[in-house]
Amino acid sequence: MMRQNGPARRKRALFRLPFLLAFFASIVFSNLPYPLHAVGSPSVRISQVYGGGGNSGAPYQNDFIELFNASSSPINLDGWTVDYASAAGSTWQPTALDGMTIQPNSYLLIRQAAGNGSGIPLPTADIEGGVIMSATAGKVRLLSNTASEIDKIGYGSAASEYEGAPAPGLGNTTAAKRLDDGCSDTDNNSVDFAAESPSPRTSATTHLCPQPETPTPTETATETPTETPIPSDTPTPIETSTPTATETETASATPTPTETPTITPTETPTETPIPSDTPTPIETSTPTATETASATPTPTPTPLPNASVYISEFMADPSAVTDANGEWIELYNAGPDSINLNGWTLADLGSDSHTIAADLIVPAGGYVVLARNGVLAENGGVVAGYVYTGISLANGEDEIL
Repeated sequence: MMRQNGPARRKRALFRLPFLLAFFASIVFSNLPYPLHAVGSPSVRISQVYGGGGNSGAPYQNDFIELFNASSSPINLDGWTVDYASAAGSTWQPTALDGMTIQPNSYLLIRQAAGNGSGIPLPTADIEGGVIMSATAGKVRLLSNTASEIDKIGYGSAASEYEGAPAPGLGNTTAAKRLDDGCSDTDNNSVDFAAESPSPRTSATTHLCPQPETPTPTETATETPTETPIPSDTPTPIETSTPTATETETASATPTPTETPTITPTETPTETPIPSDTPTPIETSTPTATETASATPTPTPTPLPNASVYISEFMADPSAVTDANGEWIELYNAGPDSINLNGWTLADLGSDSHTIAADLIVPAGGYVVLARNGVLAENGGVVAGYVYTGISLANGEDEIL
């Protein structure tokens, strides 16, 4: 898929590790990442293209284009268009998407022209168009309200534009379908699309893309408390007076040399209390060990095992646009419940901070992107769920709290 600021083109800043996590109000900001794809990858993408509608043997009467929102946030499509051009042509025929909002993890069906009548009607489409599409080879692109190219597919070997390499050629009974129900996005049409039987999906159909294994950090944090019981066992032998008993036995062994007849006078008993002082150094060494062991659990951040929202990715030094336009932070909710970030604070260890003052829902297993600039044409093509102010990310060392 066409990325304005893809992973291969962006330069990441080196940040201090581990990231510092802070608490604000009664919330852990480490309880913070949207789709199983890099953030540079568009959330809305072309998921299916079919141009054989109404032709001989066609299963459906109309051509159609299908879009998919792989993110966890609704996206307003006012001013967006989906355009078609012939395989070698340069004239694009747009279909406006005004008035439409594509919901999270949902599809959008755009009906195009009908053929000679073969096949059954499409399901009730979300948008009606009238573009005649080629059944075998052509091009489809998705443009934002700033005319930025969000996604493109060229199908058939004759296609003059595509991402990576063209998708397979099609026919009256096959559509170009994005793999994994629309989740696959490697920026290569030949890898992301396959020629399969058409199966149009409307906004009534939803699909949740598989989520990355980012909960692994939570498991790593859980291992720290597992080690904590080890110091707690250390005090147990200290409380047992076994060492003291052993030392007293050694002290009783000391009188054995006192059998010397010369020291028979009463002075010998007076020296016997000297071993009784011997326990004093024993007590000194014993607490020292206990104090050191008990201090170990103190640094362990107990709240981390309960954390569910994490900073999963960020852009501090964009190469295609300025820092003020292209910086963003992606958050991932690894917990079982949706979380509203209203009232949460984003900050660094200096004076930069921003408190989210609107409802911003991160569903369970979902992501959200917070950006300094929400305009696609200016921020490098990143679809933001929230725009923040008052904080910037340094290109050298910095902290995100």
